[in-house]
Amino acid sequence: MLARCDCSSFCLFVCLFFFICVVFVTAVMMVLSLSLLSLSGQTCFVVNAVFLNLFFFFLRYLCKIMNAIICRREFFSFIFLFLFFVFTLFFFFSSSSSKHFLLLSSLLFLLCGRDLREVSCPLQLTCLGFISFCCCCGGGEGREGRRKKSGNMVRVIKGEGTGGGALPLLESSGGMRIPHMGVGTYELYGDETRIAVLAALRLGFRLIDTAAGYHNEEHVGAAIEESGVQREELFVVVKIAPKAMASEDLVEKSIRESVRKLRIAYADCVLIHWPGCGGLKPEEAEGHRAARHRCWKVMQALKKEGIIRHLGVSNFAPRHFPHLVSNAAEEAHLFDATNPCRPVINQIELHPLCLQQEVYDFCRERDIILQQYSPLAQGHAKLVEHPILCAIVKDMFPGYTVHDVLLMWGLSQGFCVVVRSRSEEHLMQNWAAAKAFFEEGLLSESQKEQLKNLRESMRVVEDHHFCWHSENID
Repeated sequence: MLARCDCSSFCLFVCLFFFICVVFVTAVMMVLSLSLLSLSGQTCFVVNAVFLNLFFFFLRYLCKIMNAIICRREFFSFIFLFLFFVFTLFFFFSSSSSKHFLLLSSLLFLLCGRDLREVSCPLQLTCLGFISFCCCCGGGEGREGRRKKSGNMVRVIKGEGTGGGALPLLESSGGMRIPHMGVGTYELYGDETRIAVLAALRLGFRLIDTAAGYHNEEHVGAAIEESGVQREELFVVVKIAPKAMASEDLVEKSIRESVRKLRIAYADCVLIHWPGCGGLKPEEAEGHRAARHRCWKVMQALKKEGIIRHLGVSNFAPRHFPHLVSNAAEEAHLFDATNPCRPVINQIELHPLCLQQEVYDFCRERDIILQQYSPLAQGHAKLVEHPILCAIVKDMFPGYTVHDVLLMWGLSQGFCVVVRSRSEEHLMQNWAAAKAFFEEGLLSESQKEQLKNLRESMRVVEDHHFCWHSENID
């Protein structure tokens, strides 16, 4: 009898050791497939399905062997159930294809559980009910989905305004409301600026992105006046040119001049166009920091005066924000929702080849709206002719162009998208793409899921910048 107990104990030890090793290796492989490999959602699903099949196949027979050795059938049956729940929850909170994965898990449970006679039918039904509940809850947005929503208080609300039906608005926790898509004025010159902006306003665009450095504000103002659109329906963004950051007087003059040229009584949001001061070398860090603080000080004063409604920045990295204010106490409250002078926008280059992850996470956590410029990477072939992207558009988005899908990608990420075109036809296409994205029933759930995971599907490993980048400015 003693020898039998010793043998049983030894077998139990060996089985448990082997079991722990298999669980560890399986878990590591699943985490690798989710985190370290640049795989599409479908590929991750297949890889994890194989791992889960192997794991449950092994677990099923290991439990039967251990039951025979130890003669404690209920104990090891509940080990099986416990581990099943653990792995189900793991995939529920990590896999972007969780709904499909949970259905697969339930099938595996039925196949494995039918040979575990000690597991009662009601218990199996209870487990399947739990899985169905998880599926219906629609959780498992994956690490990407949770990351994108973490700390983000920006809401999408129904659009307001006229002109062909307004697009939805983005609303920050501070109460700022901005259209989800707007028209930019970069590299528009002379009367073509007026024509393009007027066409955009007549289509229904209500966000106009301007800058002193574009040297076309007077033409934008003429278009606003000619359009007849009420001022309160518009959201006009103004930017301070880097050269104007040299002194407080120049900053104030720049903002007031922009408002005057645009023929508006106030600017909805003023951005510091660049984290560095014009005329200084990149390595002159103290000068750039002082310039940012100088700008912010003047912007706050003009906000109190009513010339500015909201404050923001452009091309800022996380390291650039602390120097907007003068001390640690002010910095601690810079991003508070109750702070009337908090930065509400950071306008940066964004597209599937350039997500700027560090900036993205920083702004999302602090409820700063990311305004996307250059959504087509200035039309660069590396993006618009990307073979995987083109294949996805052809296979999954019939009737839409690569440009349409790229604009929809920005909207799916919750960005405030800025588009620009000299052609009224292209503006109409941009508007149609946005309307198609937001209109109920035009895009399927699989298309929306593909848009969210487009960058991952394209297997982008590192960012590619096609516009100016502030990496050398401290």
